[in-house]
Amino acid sequence: MEIVPVPQLSDNYAYLLIDGETGDAAVVDCAEAAPVLDEVRRRGVRLVAVLATHHHFDHVGGNPDLLRALPGLRVHGSADDAPRIPGITMSVSSSCNGCVCASTSSIACAPCDASSTW
Repeated sequence: MEIVPVPQLSDNYAYLLIDGETGDAAVVDCAEAAPVLDEVRRRGVRLVAVLATHHHFDHVGGNPDLLRALPGLRVHGSADDAPRIPGITMSVSSSCNGCVCASTSSIACAPCDASSTW
Protein backbone atom coordinates (compact mmCIF):
# COMPACT_ATOMS: atom_id res chain seq x y z
CA MET A 1 0.00 0.00 0.00
CA GLU A 2 1.40 3.37 -1.01
CA ILE A 3 0.30 6.47 0.91
CA VAL A 4 0.42 9.76 -0.96
CA PRO A 5 -0.28 13.09 0.78
CA VAL A 6 -2.41 15.45 -1.34
CA PRO A 7 -2.41 19.14 -0.29
CA GLN A 8 -5.86 20.47 0.65
CA LEU A 9 -7.02 24.00 1.38
CA SER A 10 -4.12 26.11 2.62
CA ASP A 11 -3.05 24.02 5.60
CA ASN A 12 -4.29 20.45 5.33
CA TYR A 13 -3.79 17.13 3.52
CA ALA A 14 -5.90 14.30 2.21
CA TYR A 15 -4.18 10.95 1.87
CA LEU A 16 -4.44 8.75 -1.18
CA LEU A 17 -4.05 5.05 -0.33
CA ILE A 18 -2.99 3.09 -3.41
CA ASP A 19 -3.09 -0.68 -3.76
CA GLY A 20 -0.10 -1.33 -6.00
CA GLU A 21 -1.36 -4.75 -7.08
CA THR A 22 -4.76 -3.62 -8.38
CA GLY A 23 -4.35 0.10 -9.02
CA ASP A 24 -7.38 0.78 -6.79
CA ALA A 25 -7.19 3.78 -4.47
CA ALA A 26 -9.03 5.31 -1.54
CA VAL A 27 -8.79 8.84 -0.24
CA VAL A 28 -8.82 9.79 3.44
CA ASP A 29 -10.40 13.13 4.42
CA CYS A 30 -10.99 14.94 1.14
CA ALA A 31 -11.63 18.66 1.61
CA GLU A 32 -11.20 19.50 -2.09
CA ALA A 33 -11.95 17.07 -4.90
CA ALA A 34 -9.90 18.66 -7.71
CA PRO A 35 -6.40 18.05 -6.27
CA VAL A 36 -7.35 14.46 -5.38
CA LEU A 37 -8.80 13.77 -8.84
CA ASP A 38 -5.70 15.33 -10.43
CA GLU A 39 -3.43 13.04 -8.40
CA VAL A 40 -5.57 10.01 -9.26
CA ARG A 41 -5.26 10.83 -12.98
CA ARG A 42 -1.56 11.60 -12.70
CA ARG A 43 -0.87 8.22 -11.09
CA GLY A 44 -3.26 6.30 -13.35
CA VAL A 45 -5.17 4.68 -10.48
CA ARG A 46 -8.88 4.07 -9.95
CA LEU A 47 -10.49 5.86 -6.98
CA VAL A 48 -12.99 3.45 -5.42
CA ALA A 49 -13.53 4.71 -1.87
CA VAL A 50 -13.52 7.70 0.46
CA LEU A 51 -12.67 7.33 4.16
CA ALA A 52 -14.03 10.19 6.27
CA THR A 53 -12.57 10.37 9.76
CA HIS A 54 -15.24 12.89 10.83
CA HIS A 55 -17.69 15.47 9.55
CA HIS A 56 -15.71 18.72 9.64
CA PHE A 57 -15.60 20.55 6.29
CA ASP A 58 -11.83 20.21 6.02
CA HIS A 59 -12.33 16.41 6.07
CA VAL A 60 -15.48 15.94 3.95
CA GLY A 61 -15.95 19.14 1.93
CA GLY A 62 -14.81 17.44 -1.28
CA ASN A 63 -17.19 14.48 -1.01
CA PRO A 64 -20.02 15.98 -3.12
CA ASP A 65 -17.65 16.88 -5.97
CA LEU A 66 -15.98 13.46 -5.82
CA LEU A 67 -19.38 11.79 -6.03
CA ARG A 68 -20.38 13.95 -9.01
CA ALA A 69 -17.15 13.03 -10.78
CA LEU A 70 -17.28 9.33 -9.82
CA PRO A 71 -20.85 8.08 -9.30
CA GLY A 72 -20.90 4.88 -7.29
CA LEU A 73 -17.89 5.84 -5.18
CA ARG A 74 -18.09 4.23 -1.72
CA VAL A 75 -17.96 6.67 1.20
CA HIS A 76 -17.07 5.18 4.60
CA GLY A 77 -17.45 7.01 7.92
CA SER A 78 -18.45 6.71 11.55
CA ALA A 79 -22.01 5.56 12.20
CA ASP A 80 -22.22 8.19 14.96
CA ASP A 81 -21.28 10.91 12.48
CA ALA A 82 -23.14 9.50 9.45
CA PRO A 83 -25.86 12.18 9.23
CA ARG A 84 -23.15 14.84 8.87
CA ILE A 85 -20.93 13.07 6.31
CA PRO A 86 -21.98 13.94 2.74
CA GLY A 87 -22.64 10.92 0.55
CA ILE A 88 -21.88 8.27 3.17
CA THR A 89 -22.64 4.76 1.91
CA MET A 90 -21.07 2.65 4.66
CA SER A 91 -21.39 3.48 8.34
CA VAL A 92 -18.68 2.03 10.55
CA SER A 93 -19.19 1.36 14.24
CA SER A 94 -16.76 0.28 16.98
CA SER A 95 -14.58 -1.85 14.78
CA CYS A 96 -15.31 -3.83 11.68
CA ASN A 97 -13.69 -5.42 8.69
CA GLY A 98 -14.26 -3.74 5.38
CA CYS A 99 -12.95 -3.88 1.87
CA VAL A 100 -11.00 -0.76 0.98
CA CYS A 101 -9.38 -1.09 -2.43
CA ALA A 102 -8.91 -4.82 -3.06
CA SER A 103 -7.66 -5.82 0.36
CA THR A 104 -9.67 -6.39 3.49
CA SER A 105 -8.83 -3.93 6.23
CA SER A 106 -9.71 -3.51 9.87
CA ILE A 107 -11.37 -0.19 10.53
CA ALA A 108 -11.48 1.14 14.07
CA CYS A 109 -13.46 4.12 15.30
CA ALA A 110 -11.66 6.20 17.90
CA PRO A 111 -13.81 9.16 18.94
CA CYS A 112 -11.78 12.30 19.52
CA ASP A 113 -12.33 16.03 18.97
CA ALA A 114 -14.90 15.25 16.28
CA SER A 115 -17.20 13.63 18.80
CA SER A 116 -18.09 16.97 20.30
CA THR A 117 -20.90 19.06 18.85
CA TRP A 118 -19.74 22.09 16.89
